[in-house]
Amino acid sequence: MNDATIWTGWSLSYVDNSPGNHGHQKRHANRAKQRKNAELALLTQLDKLQPGSGTGQPSLQFSQELLAELEQWQWTDPQQISHIKHLRTFLRRGLVNGQQALHWQIVLPPPVLTLPAISNPLTPQACSSLPSFRKQIQLFVATLYPTWSGSQREQVAIKLRWGQFLFSSVALGGLLDAATWLQLPFCQDKVQRWQDQVWIELFTAELPEYVQAKRAPRHWFPDPVSLILFKHLPPAPLDRCHDRDSTRRWVYGCLQDFLTYLSDSHQGQANAHSLPRRQLHQNIEQWLCDATTYWQLVLPPFLIEHSRGQSGVTAWTTSCWHRILEKKCPPQTKTHEVPFVPASVQAPIKVTQVATGEQIQQLYNAIKKALHHSSKQPDPTHKTVHHRLRSLKEGALEISIVIGGLLDWILSRYSKKEIRRSTAYQELTSLGQSLLAELDETMLADMEAADFETVYEAILDHVTKPQTRSQKAHQLRRYHLHMMQLAGWPSLHISIDGLNGAQQADANILTEEEYQCLYSALQQAKGDLYCHIQLILLILGFRCGLRISEARGLRLEDIHYRGTLGVIDAPASKLGRLNATLLVRRSPFSRLKTDNAKRQLPLSQLLANHELAELLSYHQQQRHRTGAQRGRYLFASEASNSRPIDLELVQPALHHLMRQVTGDHEMRYHHLRHSFATHLVQLFTGHHHHSRYPATGLLPSAMTAPCRDSLPMFHPRVSSVERDYSQSQNGLAMPTPVPHSATMFTT
Repeated sequence: MNDATIWTGWSLSYVDNSPGNHGHQKRHANRAKQRKNAELALLTQLDKLQPGSGTGQPSLQFSQELLAELEQWQWTDPQQISHIKHLRTFLRRGLVNGQQALHWQIVLPPPVLTLPAISNPLTPQACSSLPSFRKQIQLFVATLYPTWSGSQREQVAIKLRWGQFLFSSVALGGLLDAATWLQLPFCQDKVQRWQDQVWIELFTAELPEYVQAKRAPRHWFPDPVSLILFKHLPPAPLDRCHDRDSTRRWVYGCLQDFLTYLSDSHQGQANAHSLPRRQLHQNIEQWLCDATTYWQLVLPPFLIEHSRGQSGVTAWTTSCWHRILEKKCPPQTKTHEVPFVPASVQAPIKVTQVATGEQIQQLYNAIKKALHHSSKQPDPTHKTVHHRLRSLKEGALEISIVIGGLLDWILSRYSKKEIRRSTAYQELTSLGQSLLAELDETMLADMEAADFETVYEAILDHVTKPQTRSQKAHQLRRYHLHMMQLAGWPSLHISIDGLNGAQQADANILTEEEYQCLYSALQQAKGDLYCHIQLILLILGFRCGLRISEARGLRLEDIHYRGTLGVIDAPASKLGRLNATLLVRRSPFSRLKTDNAKRQLPLSQLLANHELAELLSYHQQQRHRTGAQRGRYLFASEASNSRPIDLELVQPALHHLMRQVTGDHEMRYHHLRHSFATHLVQLFTGHHHHSRYPATGLLPSAMTAPCRDSLPMFHPRVSSVERDYSQSQNGLAMPTPVPHSATMFTT
């Protein structure tokens, strides 16, 4: 099979055969030639299994058994193995093209998600193997007891004991680097101690050269179980580990024998000695991939980095070990809040001089002003807000114990950066007025626990929504615990019926038809500046998932395309075909919610041609006003575009229009982001047959890898609200755990 007979839907790699290639250009050309040869070999094998697939015959059928046989052949060919990741993408893209253009009948396998900083990819097979891995851990725990079921010969067998330790070092100790396993037999006398810390030094010069790898020296802090097993291990037969291949064979064999022992049907399985070398390596690599998936889905990222040797020497805390040993989750208490016992309870503060209501209200307004952020001013820094609150704290308790205590509670957590400024402002406004309305400060010294409970019940009676009621009860509980230590208030545990109602996700979405209706209405009225801004905001929210603060903080240079710094004399049809990207980053007037919110979006993939033309035309209008100056904002009401627009000029009117079209009086701009997340999940899971989408090629199969990586869906964090809602709408099962370093959105 040659290039001339291959169907154009199979996108073969381009090979630059220029005679002037030297150095890295020649190496790249050789690499591309190797990839192309592997692609041709793959198509030849596929054409043998399904004749006509390479030449592009229509109406072919590809069964799952055929694809499984093709994958099995790939793992037996060294050329295919060296390019396996690229060939999977190549095969999937070609099958999708055949499904769309030639009406091939095929059930496409899910794409492989490769997480950053993890050498083993999270394949669908690894995710489906998690129940088996958890069962292996349970069986492993049974072998730790003295009543380990097995003959005495099995208990003392050297290979089983070493296999038990290797299993523990991976499942509990996080030793996911297979190169470290080869060094463990030579480290039995190299355990280091300092105070209560114990570690093993790896990749040092003292170890044999044939077990070294391209790693920097690192320290492995074994978990308690692995450390005990390691100290009781019999000496390894070092005479059988005379080179790297024999050492790997013996170590892998130990682990394979122990995994076989843990299996319920191990009587009919072959041991490590009877397995071919390639099969043994494949079994261990697959098991290591399952273990990596297990760690990646459950544990926080810093533990993953430490286990991979990518962080410094840091001993794990006790709470981290609880997460490992207590079934990977922190200990749960029966009550919602841990009972608080203050170290030193002060005497109740006696109010000698009652402040007037006007003075208390002035103090409350001053705290609100210190935490408030005006959209016309740059976002204040943490140091500025902290200084404002500290200046108000002096004398606040003399004016009002209730508001002064609320300020002290907020300031103590804000100083430790446990809460953000917006969260502090929300808690202040949520509790401040309610406490002032229900609590009589002159009676505080004589109030008992039952009196406080009555006051808190009265506050919660004004809240109608179950979720808001539960959140406010939690805030009151934490505030009262703080006041127990600050002002000596009586001990109280708030326990009110009906607080644990089902949470109602704030995940209203806009359908494609409703969006088109809004788009048409705003496009007809775009002669008005504010209506034109509302149209662009609608596109960015619904098609790109931007928050309103992110859209407001966009600058002209954040939208990049050819000629972005100047004025282009081109029709709208040409602008709609440009390759454009959008950079979402912080600005002086808009801080991102998290560090991971900084991202670059492919506008050419997310927007239809007419929507992209609308956006770039507006961008050109603003560029015409400001020239090539940098730092100018995309949305501005003044001629210089030096400050972003006040949202009060455009957001209320846009909300009113959205509520008119949808009939939902709670609809707001952030629900456009919910809609984008929901529609994106529907596209990537295939549940999009009820909605119409623009012809942008926004399908997983039609997108390039860099494009998929740039989408927020593949960013390291995930919103349970948006994910759970979208999955429940599609009738999917309960959401599975998601990677901490790879997810969709943060609401």
